[in-house]
Amino acid sequence: MSNRTSEIMSMHDVIAEKTVVYNHKVLPIGEALDRALADIAYKAARYRKPGGVTFHVDLKPGSMNRMTLSTKLEVKEPKPDAMASEVYVDNSGQLFGEDPDQMRLAFPDATVVSLPNAAPDMKSAAANDE
Repeated sequence: MSNRTSEIMSMHDVIAEKTVVYNHKVLPIGEALDRALADIAYKAARYRKPGGVTFHVDLKPGSMNRMTLSTKLEVKEPKPDAMASEVYVDNSGQLFGEDPDQMRLAFPDATVVSLPNAAPDMKSAAANDE
């Protein structure tokens, strides 16, 4: 029969008493979980990509009845898609912003021509009718 002098440790106790590293800071587990969830929710909505938060509690047996309890927070952050653009390549492997094989049409210098106003001004037309 054992004589217990301390209380049984629950998961609530682990979360309340232990710390974890999040965003290069040592924080209480509850605070780190809150921050991680808010960060992931924001990025998932912004990038329209899935993300997640995983909390680990590991127990490593020691000598006799002793255990080492360690905590770890893993965050899978949503990432934006890579910025893509189309480019063209010639026979030698050089990249171009425009198709180098596309024929270019040579136009002479354009001349700007002013056209008379085809539609009459409605206000002056109404004044002439009176």
